[in-house]
Amino acid sequence: MIEYMKDTVTRWLRWSEKYTGVDMVYFMSGNFWLFAGRVIAMGSGFILTVGFANLLSQDDFGTYKYVLAMAGMVGAFTLTGVLPATQLSLAKGYSNVIRPMVVYATKWSVGGIIAALAVSGYYFYMGNALLGAALLVVAITTAFSGLSITKALFTATGDFRRASIYNAVRSVVPVAFVLATLLLTHNVLAIIAVYFASQTIASIITYKLSLRTIQ
Repeated sequence: MIEYMKDTVTRWLRWSEKYTGVDMVYFMSGNFWLFAGRVIAMGSGFILTVGFANLLSQDDFGTYKYVLAMAGMVGAFTLTGVLPATQLSLAKGYSNVIRPMVVYATKWSVGGIIAALAVSGYYFYMGNALLGAALLVVAITTAFSGLSITKALFTATGDFRRASIYNAVRSVVPVAFVLATLLLTHNVLAIIAVYFASQTIASIITYKLSLRTIQ
């Protein structure tokens, strides 16, 4: 029954191509996976928000959000233009750019690391050990920010299914680790450390898996 429905939909999409002038099977399958990826990302974010609302105090949640905002500002000191440049190269068929681009982006992450260390040092000097330690975590994990380049790999090459799966891993893994931490402790520094560490782990895993597909 499922195969019959699939064949029926495929025939209908093929028939519609003479009016749209577009490969509708490719278009619909790609959009389905992109939509599924967005749903998973939004769903995991919503679950995490509910977890914070029920398991963490408002002050601690504010601290968590503040550190995330600071991490975003630190990211401005890294080479942010590498991702679109990599995506353009991949779209042209140059799959061998991944490794050199990651190395290049990692070198340029030094600016972000220094910025995070400077802010961390400031908070330690002002006697705020919590924010000082949190920004130290941001500094350490910023060194791996170049691995996010692989987000562009499968989208640029049209493999939307794999792109959605890998993006789901990057979304779900940090949420799962943070929720597990929330159930064990309400220590906001531990939660922040787990969030950034799990993001880094997910990036390393997807980077390694992505390289296998282009070797």
